[in-house]
Amino acid sequence: YEVGEGGLFGHIYYSQENQKLALVGTLARVKRTERLDDGGMYALMEGVGRFYVRDIVSEKPYLRAGVQVFEDYVEDPELLEKLEHRVLDEVRYSVKIMKLLYPQNNYTMNPAVVQFRPVVKNSGIRYVSTDDVGAETVRRSSFSFATMDMLKTDPVTKILFLQEPVLEKRYAIMLKVLEESTAFLEGELRKRGIVTESGLRDLKDTILQDTSDLDAVSSASVGGWVDNFAGDWQQHPTMMD
Repeated sequence: YEVGEGGLFGHIYYSQENQKLALVGTLARVKRTERLDDGGMYALMEGVGRFYVRDIVSEKPYLRAGVQVFEDYVEDPELLEKLEHRVLDEVRYSVKIMKLLYPQNNYTMNPAVVQFRPVVKNSGIRYVSTDDVGAETVRRSSFSFATMDMLKTDPVTKILFLQEPVLEKRYAIMLKVLEESTAFLEGELRKRGIVTESGLRDLKDTILQDTSDLDAVSSASVGGWVDNFAGDWQQHPTMMD
């Protein structure tokens, strides 16, 4: 079945082992298609939303279902802000540890994580938000899914991320996975003698204070303002003549 460019379809996980279909899937749009020399087709797709499966309509020639599209929302804004910054710290810390452990692999952060990250506040800079609440929720959703793409985890765990509409609850699940990954990486640092137990805390502080991995986003400036592409602006103090 060919949807065609611009068409929408649902992508949903099916477990061959358990012969079960996930109840939550991704609504995707076909951005571009290209016929290949061998008769096959290349398709570039973009996730545009999520849905719950309400009922199965038919299974042949392809699965058809009645679905309900849903959006993210926030219950505890203060908790969400704290969790989001902790998630960003853990991602940055993990990537930099992997660079120490496996320099030959050239690990980097997903550019979308940097693009949709929360503002990393520094002393001496005043931060002014120009976004409304709805736009900030969209940014946070984008950041969470960009982070999820970086995680090496099983499909069931990713479905848990996908189906959770409360952002702070999704961040809490992601943070647990990230902290478990970080603990493993720290163990590898100890095992290889790269750092001692007493040096781990200093190492993390040093790594997180170096924000050069985030500079690419905050480098585009207009006058005294710096745009971080997330709807927030940073104004550096300037002296008036």
